[in-house]
Amino acid sequence: MMRYTLLACFAALGCATSAAPTATAAPARTSGERTIEIGGVQRTYSLHVPPTAREHLPLVIVLHGGFGDAQRTEQRYGFDELADREGFAVVYPEGLQHHWNDGRADNGATSVDDVAFVRTLIDELVAHAGIDPARVFVTGMSNGGIMSYRLGCDLADKIAAIAPVSGSLAVSLAPTCHPARPLPVLAIHGTDDPLVPYGGGNVGLKSMRSRGEVIGAETAIELFARAGGCTGAPARTRQPDRDPSDGTSVDRIAYACPAGITVELLAVAGGGHTWPGSTHSGRMGARFVGATSREFSATERIWQFFAATPPKPPGAIR
Repeated sequence: MMRYTLLACFAALGCATSAAPTATAAPARTSGERTIEIGGVQRTYSLHVPPTAREHLPLVIVLHGGFGDAQRTEQRYGFDELADREGFAVVYPEGLQHHWNDGRADNGATSVDDVAFVRTLIDELVAHAGIDPARVFVTGMSNGGIMSYRLGCDLADKIAAIAPVSGSLAVSLAPTCHPARPLPVLAIHGTDDPLVPYGGGNVGLKSMRSRGEVIGAETAIELFARAGGCTGAPARTRQPDRDPSDGTSVDRIAYACPAGITVELLAVAGGGHTWPGSTHSGRMGARFVGATSREFSATERIWQFFAATPPKPPGAIR
């Protein structure tokens, strides 16, 4: 039974056995679970505000993977501790039945309007939690990473940048993805990801039914690069090997873009369906999801990217 549950979890994307760091300390101040109503449905989320809270805080929205949840995501990804040090708020929305409607035809949540949920959530937090509407960012792992791309397509008027991890853009959305403005993107993806293929294709373990299709990781960032006015072929730079024993290396694939726009992919050669920098990797999980890179911390790198992103122009906020 345990093996079946684990397989189902990985096939649906988001079992966090090796996808995120172990929590190191209790958050200094967390508001706890809250609810809002979207189309007659109660939706929940957890908001963490740093102890030195002030007005006009940046906000990082962290989306869990399939079969994941807000509580485990908050405990494992390490954003609360970083938020307390750096002075930003973090919100962990809850997907209905542990899934996000990320645009794939068969992912367990195709009838849910999660774009409306995130839009309403942002408005709620701007109005009542002191959030700066020009500095709202989205990241997520797996199903949450694919959903991050969807929000980049459909909600660029509300968010300043996205940082998908181990996720790409759904094939069905690619032809109609036209962000409302140039959008900065940092993508992180393992080249040996067995669940969301780096080169695109069917999502899920090969031994199980497909969970829909995504385009390749490099194709996804190219789409946003072209939409952002970036030109030419991307530059590929091998990053310093900080841990030769982990079996991975990192290539930074970056486009030449207009001022204020950065579009890049950290391609983790040899990396699996994992969160780089994780300090926890269950042995059973590693068998199914592949290697976890220790070349960098995805949590730290994502915040560095968000912090360096200029605020969203006023004309893009509505």
